[in-house]
Amino acid sequence: MRPSVRYQWTHKLDLLGGLGGFLTFEENDYNTIELRPYQGVRLNWPKVWRMNFKHRGIVEERLIWNNQGDFDPSLRFRYRIKTKFPLNKPSVDYKTLYIPISYELFGNVGHGEVETFSNLARAILGLGYVFSEKWIGEFEVFFDRTRSTKTDELILK
Repeated sequence: MRPSVRYQWTHKLDLLGGLGGFLTFEENDYNTIELRPYQGVRLNWPKVWRMNFKHRGIVEERLIWNNQGDFDPSLRFRYRIKTKFPLNKPSVDYKTLYIPISYELFGNVGHGEVETFSNLARAILGLGYVFSEKWIGEFEVFFDRTRSTKTDELILK
């Protein structure tokens, strides 16, 4: 669940805000509830050949409660670059088949304890189609560089 709002300030710059809500059920009866209010900006620039690039920077407040009564607040910065590569037309519009591509970096800010499942980078590759002005369909595959516990080495999932 992630309700969000976007305000198009200029043709190239959007302001973003929202709230994420997450429940995590782990082994050994250690469960968490997390709220993630966030705010950020998105820059729509540059256009290179047939692709429009979008840069997004977000600051998330991570408010985590567990079933043992602990509360762990922290901040995380996220940066993502994303584009859509059109396959059958010069640009992404009606009846376009395209490949969505993005790469996102995560960084913890401040003194909050780093969560157990700390994503450090995420790449996304997929396939999309524009059915109309209001409807698109996308299938995306996520590749996360993460760890399973705080002491594990980074792995690709």
